[in-house]
Amino acid sequence: LYILSYVFASLLVATFLGHFFHKLIRLLKIDVNYDVFRFAYQWNYYFKGEILSTRDFKGSKRRQEGRVLSTEVDVLVEDGNGSTKMISGFLTQYTISSKTGELETLYLTEPKRFSQSVKEFKEIPSDCLIIQYSRIVDLNLRYNIQAIDKSRKVVIISDIITVIGLIGVLFLLVYPWFLEANII
Repeated sequence: LYILSYVFASLLVATFLGHFFHKLIRLLKIDVNYDVFRFAYQWNYYFKGEILSTRDFKGSKRRQEGRVLSTEVDVLVEDGNGSTKMISGFLTQYTISSKTGELETLYLTEPKRFSQSVKEFKEIPSDCLIIQYSRIVDLNLRYNIQAIDKSRKVVIISDIITVIGLIGVLFLLVYPWFLEANII
């Protein structure tokens, strides 16, 4: 019974700590600044606008503190006849191949295509336009950014301190129990 309780408690603590550190790394954007913590799929950082927070974009005029509300995509797509079409829309979703890690498809809402005859974008009657990445020639991303309120940062920091305090209390409650359990 003690061994089973010990194994269960160890798994519970490991699961909790793994989840906590994942959330902490994402919240503090440690993965954005340090390559070792990054996801294997880099597209997440491009499509969520987190790439603007990296050192590579330090001098960029688009780099600013704030939250990315949406990502607009301009795509130059091969149409199969040797010509290309320009399509623009809001990036809603994307899929990545689990085998290769390559981008497979983009899902755009409110899509528009550029008309050469009228020299402007015309709406495509579609709720969701799915574009295969293999047909994409060129890809441009634009981020709609909302400036961050400084008081929001204070709330986030206080939440982090609260979670660290809860972990400390959990450790103080569980650790003496482990010392009293004579498993060996």
